Amino acid sequence: MPSTLIRLTASALIFALWSNVATAQTVDEAQAAAKAGDFARAEQILTPMVEDKDPMALREMARLHLSGRAGASDPVKARVWLQEAAEAGLTLARVDLAYVQAEGIGGPKDEPAARDNFAVVAKADPENIEARFMWAKLTLIIGGEPAEIRNAMTEIQLAASRKFAPALAMVGDFYLSGTFVGRDPKRAMAMYQDAYANGDLASAMRVADLFAFGEMGDVDLAAARNWYARAASEGNANAAYAVASLIYMDPTSSEEDLKQAFTFATSAALAWNEDAQMLLGRMYLDGRAVAHDAYLAFKWLDLAATSAVLDAHYLRAIAARELGPEQAALARDEARTWFEANHATPHTHRLMTNANHVFK
Repeated sequence: MPSTLIRLTASALIFALWSNVATAQTVDEAQAAAKAGDFARAEQILTPMVEDKDPMALREMARLHLSGRAGASDPVKARVWLQEAAEAGLTLARVDLAYVQAEGIGGPKDEPAARDNFAVVAKADPENIEARFMWAKLTLIIGGEPAEIRNAMTEIQLAASRKFAPALAMVGDFYLSGTFVGRDPKRAMAMYQDAYANGDLASAMRVADLFAFGEMGDVDLAAARNWYARAASEGNANAAYAVASLIYMDPTSSEEDLKQAFTFATSAALAWNEDAQMLLGRMYLDGRAVAHDAYLAFKWLDLAATSAVLDAHYLRAIAARELGPEQAALARDEARTWFEANHATPHTHRLMTNANHVFK
């Protein structure tokens, strides 16, 4: 009997190990399909495993939906799937869940719950600098006893000393604003540059702003343009708009510079930056950086106007006067079509929430 039990136990263990390997391979296949752009196939592969509550599959399906790449993205379900995967013991899912809770994605913002989840991860793995940093960051946001705030600051400094990019950027914010430390733009600049060098791409935008706004002393537009361009090349739409605006508003810009401005403005406008949409419309209206085209000017100004950019309304009126009612109506239809085809793409607005953004 004992030998039979041992054989059965061994067989069960072998089956469990084989199942885990098979699951991992299947999840890998889903990841490969998603990487290749076949999101429908990835979802198809994951669905039966999600129904079986496989933690890895739950997390991968949640990430697919949160990215907006699934056929019918559902952030509410994604949050539930991450919760289930976290409760099953998958640490990566608990980290993802904490970020979702902190940002209020798929449900109400719950910073205390997010902080608790980061604390669980940090306690289980003290070497997880990301979890320790995020616990500290949320502690500063939520508030606490003086000792707890001091502990949070110690954690942030530790993370920065280990070159954790978000911590470096946050310390840069402290120096720039004078929060918790004396205001020192030069130290802020050094921290932002260090953060960028360690992978925080958003810090390129912060460096550019320091040069553009003269925080280091004299305004240095050449340096600002260089850093905005770096950030834009990494997909930062705000930076693309910034460099396009700097070039376009400069009366000394060359034709070659203006072509670059048009390229940057277009990429930012397509990424739903409302200011870039207005700038692109103005370029078409002015006939500077691109050939004059009142029809395309109206289209982009109309899109900017839906995002509450006030000046876009006035410029659109000028384009409408040139077009006449029939052509303006056609341009408006084209703007509406573009809006409806692209509004589901994940993006944010400076002047309103996505829920309030409708085409009127």
